[in-house]
Amino acid sequence: MSLSVIVCVKQVLFDKLPFVPDREGRLVPNDEIQPVYAFNPADRYALEHAISLREKLGAFIIALTLGPDRAQNVLKTCLARGADAAIHLVCAEKTDALRSAALVAQELQRRRPDLVLCGEESLDDAWAAFGPLLAERLGWPQLTHAIALEVANGEISVRRQLERGDRELLACKLPAIVTVRPFGVEPQYVSVLRAMLAPSQKIEQRHVNCNKSPISQLRLIETRVPRTFPRRLSMPAPTLGATERIGFLMSGGRVKKDADVFQGTPEQAAERIFQFLKERSFV
Repeated sequence: MSLSVIVCVKQVLFDKLPFVPDREGRLVPNDEIQPVYAFNPADRYALEHAISLREKLGAFIIALTLGPDRAQNVLKTCLARGADAAIHLVCAEKTDALRSAALVAQELQRRRPDLVLCGEESLDDAWAAFGPLLAERLGWPQLTHAIALEVANGEISVRRQLERGDRELLACKLPAIVTVRPFGVEPQYVSVLRAMLAPSQKIEQRHVNCNKSPISQLRLIETRVPRTFPRRLSMPAPTLGATERIGFLMSGGRVKKDADVFQGTPEQAAERIFQFLKERSFV
């Protein structure tokens, strides 16, 4: 029996557009710019990890998303990149991580997959809460910050990336929830044939009642764009001459540092360093 993997994906606003706060305090594109939506980067890596599992174990991959009608585009991208099937939970309302996890958990309880993969965080909200909330809803173990994973004998082992670049290896029994960091696997190129066939592939649609999901206790108070800081420029010292001041300004305020490059054997280098320290009374 092959491994059943569901990859939760999300469509997000393209982050290179200039954003402005709307009346509700959310960041939206400027009125003069047409919104552009893209595949959430961390979710794309989760899909690539699922494809690597299929190459090793013959896993069956289902891409799942929650959102309005336009969210079908991200599922078509998943089908083009190698997903075997796609499910669209249609919900026209804006949902936060708590409500999204509750609605997706209902579908996962029906499907009972062996493994659920999702990106560590989305590019728009960046809460990194969907995966843990989903695990809490299902009562499944969760493994976060994953950059590599292996499945064998009904168990999954995950290599995690910790702070300062440290690594940690954890394992648990399936089924499980794994959140993936956008590292650890090289995204594959989409074949022309898959890209041509993806729009014609059937996407399963299920309309969900967003009103029956739990109401979040969080309130959005304010959203602001980052404050711009002026570039700091060093001013030339008043003791410099006219030529030196012009050279200082043309260099952008960067002070050229004198450097002495020494080439020689290790013994000669050690002697040179010792003489340098001795001349400056360090030794």
